[in-house]
Amino acid sequence: MPGSILVARILGIDIRIHLSWFLIFGLVVVLLSNPDQGFFAQMRPLWSDERIVVVAGVTAILFFVCIIAHELAHALVARAFRMPVSSITLFLLGGVANLAKEPPSARAEFLMAIAGPLMSLLIAGTSFGISQLVSANLATFYLLDPVEVVATYLAFINVALAIFNMIPGFPLDGGRVLRSIVWGIARDRARATRVAARGGQIVAGLLFVVGIARSFAEGDAFSGMWMALIAYFLYTTASSSLEQERIASSVAGVQVREVMTTSFQAVGAGMRIRDVV
Repeated sequence: MPGSILVARILGIDIRIHLSWFLIFGLVVVLLSNPDQGFFAQMRPLWSDERIVVVAGVTAILFFVCIIAHELAHALVARAFRMPVSSITLFLLGGVANLAKEPPSARAEFLMAIAGPLMSLLIAGTSFGISQLVSANLATFYLLDPVEVVATYLAFINVALAIFNMIPGFPLDGGRVLRSIVWGIARDRARATRVAARGGQIVAGLLFVVGIARSFAEGDAFSGMWMALIAYFLYTTASSSLEQERIASSVAGVQVREVMTTSFQAVGAGMRIRDVV
């Protein structure tokens, strides 16, 4: 992705950050540290503003580490099916694993798609366990109070991440799961792509309507516009997948000799260009 910065390399996969990521990182910190409605202000109203900001920053970093883990799960399953993965990029709307080619089978698609949400649920379960363990021992280890709050947030946000990603619309993980199921039943990848992409367009439309309605009904313009932006991304990506599949289907049975030029006109080396054209 142009405009991205290499920050790490994990298991041979480049981890990159797009410049737009810094915007969403800042927004997450601001929302978490909001003194009125922020997560930490509600969980720990006696914390100082400085402490809330520091913990919010650490939590935001850990949240994006969770997204990298989510994408790594996709990438490692893809590698198991001989699909090269060049990089994972964090950007404004989340993260994406850059695959060199499409899954070779419905089974590969299903396992690769489901791996991400399962990883998010695993992180959520682990975080919840940590929060409960720390909570039960706060009287003894009171300095671990921030750990409990951060772990509680990570448990919640990773469950939300898994649920959202399982919505059955391309390019979400749920859309890929849907495509793999239709592909496996119908034995027709093109048809499966159309179904999943149409699902993505429908989901995008609904998300856009909900976002705009929320802006007017609740006066929450930021959340509404954010949902509309996500809807736009989903719709354009789903539409692009439809167009790519249409082009691929139209040339699938065409032989090279049917479109190649087989007759050529020779011109003399001494001829002037204006006479040739």
